[in-house]
Amino acid sequence: MDRRNYFEILCLDFDPPEKNQRRIDKAIAEWKKRTEDMLANETIATRRAVLSDELSLHDDMIETLRENKTRNIEARALKEVRTHQLEKLVDIMLVGQSGTPEVTNAQIRNVHLKLKLSG
Repeated sequence: MDRRNYFEILCLDFDPPEKNQRRIDKAIAEWKKRTEDMLANETIATRRAVLSDELSLHDDMIETLRENKTRNIEARALKEVRTHQLEKLVDIMLVGQSGTPEVTNAQIRNVHLKLKLSG
């Protein structure tokens, strides 16, 4: 299974990427504590394995988000995924329309906000 994007895991801004290292470190610490607490209370073996695997990413997460270049690569990867999702949603919104396809700016902005993409 592919790993989830670190910006997504930590709920950090990715477009543009979070640059405040103190905020990043705080998000990592809170995520680690929350995940360790869930792992300690989890009784289902498969869920424990998923949580344990996610916790094993901790050191790589710190390393990736500490360096500006790797942090930007991680943010760009999530932006590409979200942009692809946006394109799919626009296609879905256009299905069944006759005549000139029209998606309103309000609809695009709403989807943009949900996907957390910038302007």
